[in-house]
Formats: sequence, C-alpha cells, structure tokens
Amino acid sequence: MRLMGKNIASFVLANDTYTFTIKGNIRRRPNEIIKVGYKAAPSDTAIRPITLSTGIFDANHTFLYVSAITHTFIGSSYTNTIRTHRFVESLPDV
Repeated sequence: MRLMGKNIASFVLANDTYTFTIKGNIRRRPNEIIKVGYKAAPSDTAIRPITLSTGIFDANHTFLYVSAITHTFIGSSYTNTIRTHRFVESLPDV
C-alpha cells in the first residue's frame, strides 16, 4: 500500500503546479481538491477575466489538488498562499 501511495502521489505532484494568494480563511487546509475556473464577465462591464485554458478540451475550469497552504498574518491583513497541482482534465461546459 505504501508503494501504491507513493506512485499515486508522484502521478499527482508531477503535473502543472499553480500557486496563488487569496483572502485568508482559517478553514483552508492541504490534501483537499478544489475546482478553479472563471465566469465570463457581462459584456457591458470593463472587467475582463484572465482566460483559463486547461488543456486539449479548452474547458473553463480544472480540478486542483491542494498540497500546501501558508497562513500569513501582517497587521490586520490575513492571506492564504495556496500551492496546488492539476490532476484532471476537465471537459468543456456544454
């Protein structure tokens, strides 16, 4: 079982890595799976989202395995730096 666990971990951790910082939340923890994507902004707004191209299917979201979270407190500011690894190719929304 230990060998199988190491093989699965190397399969997941060898994929694309994404690190980002967001507003802090004490409930965030590693070893979870999150869905990351974007929603297109309405055409009448000046805000344009960054296009998230997730691979050959060109879906607008992907699933990420959270491997590490750093909780940072600076004065009254609290942020989380999240390190993730993409592990599944998402199908396009239809």
